[in-house]
Amino acid sequence: MPKSCAAYNCTNRYSSKNKELTFHRFPFSKPDLLKQWMNNVGRAEFKPNQHTVICSEHFKPECFNTWGNRKNLKHNAVPTVFRYSEIVKQRHRARKKLKMATDIITPEVTEEKVETVPLPPPSAGEENPLQASLEKGAPSEGSADHTYAATNLGMMKKRLFSALEKNEKLRKRLKVKQEEMRRMMKKWQAVKDELEDLRAKSLLTASGLNLAGITQLQRCMN
Repeated sequence: MPKSCAAYNCTNRYSSKNKELTFHRFPFSKPDLLKQWMNNVGRAEFKPNQHTVICSEHFKPECFNTWGNRKNLKHNAVPTVFRYSEIVKQRHRARKKLKMATDIITPEVTEEKVETVPLPPPSAGEENPLQASLEKGAPSEGSADHTYAATNLGMMKKRLFSALEKNEKLRKRLKVKQEEMRRMMKKWQAVKDELEDLRAKSLLTASGLNLAGITQLQRCMN
């Protein structure tokens, strides 16, 4: 069964030609170490099995013990060399630069105090226009919005009922036309059958006349 590295964005596969590249299975017997391996792989919803491996490129040199010509992985080694880590770092740097540029360009918004100017009191015999409008029942902004929404809802209901009524009329007309079509088909079939009968009768008459003429000719010859 060919071995391929399970790390994100790694295309290394087992080959007898590349003897320096080794593949290592996940440490299922060590749950804590297994969790570190799975977190560092960089793949969402990743679930390794007994045949899943990671190549030696994702381990630092100090993670190996060298005995002669053989390279063995230490019992507590964790893969930490991955390409996606560099990509994440580059994205983080780019976001940081963008934030700094935005902070420089965007001006600081300061709160301005709004001074309230008191209105002069109405003179004797003069009515306050604001109070008069409230007393007369002038519609406020909220009531105007509510009235507008209600008007729109009423128009939509009216259009809906009108469309349903037109649909019902069209359905009835379609039903009538279908019934007329059935009647026409029946009449056409009856005319067709009658025409076939007439053709059959004319053929029989013609054959009877020919037979009578042949019989009379034979009698004259005798």
